[in-house]
Amino acid sequence: MKKYLVFILLLLFSFSGVLPVGAETLSREKKILIDRFDLTLADLDNQINQTASGSLAFKVHHLEAGFLTKPQDQQMAKRINGAEIQLDYRMNVPANKMSFSYTLTVEGKEYRGNFYLDDTKVIIPRETFQSLQELVPTLELPETLPQYLYYDIKDPEMAQLWSFNQSQQRSLAMITELKGLYGFFVEAIPDQYIRSRNGEITLELNQEALEKTIHALLQKIKKDPETFAGVMAKVALSADPSKTEAEYKAEMLKGLETLSYPTPDEIGLFFNITGIQLESLVINVPENADGLSSTQLRLKLNAQPGGPAGLLTLQNERNRKDDRVQGTIDLGLQFEISDKTADFNLKNFYDYSKTATESTASMNLKVKDGQEASDLSLGVRSKAKAEPDIKVEIPVLTPENSADMDALKPQEIQEQKMSITGIFDREKSVRVALNGRTLYFDVQPFIKDKRTMVPVRNLAEALGCKVTAMGGDEVHIVKDNRYIIMYIGKEHYTVNGRSKTLDAPPLLRDGRTLVPIRFVAEELGCSIELVGEEVRITTN
Repeated sequence: MKKYLVFILLLLFSFSGVLPVGAETLSREKKILIDRFDLTLADLDNQINQTASGSLAFKVHHLEAGFLTKPQDQQMAKRINGAEIQLDYRMNVPANKMSFSYTLTVEGKEYRGNFYLDDTKVIIPRETFQSLQELVPTLELPETLPQYLYYDIKDPEMAQLWSFNQSQQRSLAMITELKGLYGFFVEAIPDQYIRSRNGEITLELNQEALEKTIHALLQKIKKDPETFAGVMAKVALSADPSKTEAEYKAEMLKGLETLSYPTPDEIGLFFNITGIQLESLVINVPENADGLSSTQLRLKLNAQPGGPAGLLTLQNERNRKDDRVQGTIDLGLQFEISDKTADFNLKNFYDYSKTATESTASMNLKVKDGQEASDLSLGVRSKAKAEPDIKVEIPVLTPENSADMDALKPQEIQEQKMSITGIFDREKSVRVALNGRTLYFDVQPFIKDKRTMVPVRNLAEALGCKVTAMGGDEVHIVKDNRYIIMYIGKEHYTVNGRSKTLDAPPLLRDGRTLVPIRFVAEELGCSIELVGEEVRITTN
């Protein structure tokens, strides 16, 4: 537990801004750091995310994929080499409308198309499908297509897209609460690591200073758990309102009561065991609102026996004048384990204000695995400008000029010998509520082939079950006198040794096991009802 606490504090501290929350008197230098953080928060609130026009372009400057051995895969990589796509867009989020036009360049030839988002509908013109068929000759289309095909995406993800303003406000609220958490941390930072010189404030740490700072933070938590639990509860509430602030605070205080705080020697031991070493962290901010600020970081991972070694470097400079910010980012990551190496570099120039943004970036990745070497070089350009009165033209759909993709179900697709069934066989996300209370999952439940798949661990534990993964392909569920064993990719399972059959096999997604929700109803004593995009589960 101690090592996890140290690691969490390391991450929070490394990427934190600062704001005071306690009664301690802060130095002038720390107060200036607060002001700079407030300016960063203000940068997130702008019109560009609401009504704007812009463009985004990607170009593959170089691709060498040594891990590809099949001739067809090598040919694909050759086509991608030098490929470029530019996407121009116009958006009016309050009106739930966006339009896109793209130009895709492959082997010197251009392919053009466009598509639209109108509330929950994705609209694709016939010419776009025909352009795709020219690019991919094996793509079969019906002899006759209407002027437009559309797909109605009635699921929570589409609703979240158009509720961006609410999402943005939630993000701003969460960052505002994070200011309190960061402030708790900055109060504990020894003043000797913060200095004022030549009109700027500098925070500078090395490994020794980092360990002393973490110990000071832990002692502050031990001394004032009420304040720490309070600010943590506010952050948790802003991220997940499924519980009250008082409930979050009570949970945090209960955890802190049983926590054993590491000593300075134990903190040092953590870094020795993990191999993490902070060579340097230097943050400079101007005393005035305008001016140059910078961050320089070198974080090393020393190789342990049989383990990885690596180096993370970051250089960031920002120059602010009024509401305009220009800056550069240079991020590097080197990683090595055994005969495998990876070298990643990102360089980015940005220029933004509340009404316009522009960015140019280059990314390079080199990977070597034994004798196989891969190399990717990618360029990205983007720009956008706010247009409060922007108009987004959307095609008017009629029964004569359009067709619903849902109407072209697999049988009709087969009759027309289409090979693009993947377009119509989409997954739909759903919400899940247990006894009237919304459940939250780290992997989103979804409907596919008329079956609702749900992460079994989250749901089973919410129903009072104990869940254990065994050997990578078995999942054991225990509740009262029932012992259930399921197998990844297999439809049969056992209950107290008796074999049964699922209507779809459990599957893995992002490290989580998902099962048909009918399984829950049959084996865990629940009733299931689908209402709109919400699955309602009620315990019997």
